[in-house]
Amino acid sequence: MSSVAVGRDTSYTLTTDLTDNSDYYWKVVATDLSGAIRESEGGYWKFRVNISNTSPNPFNPTTMVKYGLPEQSNIKIEIFNMLGQSVGVLVNGERAAGYYETTWNAANLPSGICLISIHAEGLDSKNNFSEVKKALLLK
Repeated sequence: MSSVAVGRDTSYTLTTDLTDNSDYYWKVVATDLSGAIRESEGGYWKFRVNISNTSPNPFNPTTMVKYGLPEQSNIKIEIFNMLGQSVGVLVNGERAAGYYETTWNAANLPSGICLISIHAEGLDSKNNFSEVKKALLLK
């Protein structure tokens, strides 16, 4: 981690990798020009969607997509081919906080790499989460 002073502002850059499936807390402690120490109330990154890798991967013709939601959310899990064309939607709607599994059956698709797009928006926090996972269909 490093901090860089620029005029009256200070920027802070995190240079270590964050671990998946973890909560992170932060606060700011600073000394102003008079020498007084000031401390923020801090906070934490609350909205974190837990996405597991598909299992099995590679697969033929079904695989399991597992995900966890920290709060009630609108979630969409959509499958795309390598041309960017949508080939199916696994989940599209509101879900309560919790862990979920959905099975994807790709029997109607040819062998190849598929992209699993996951987008969630927390209904309370309005925080967004998006991620794309790769899955390999081998027939």
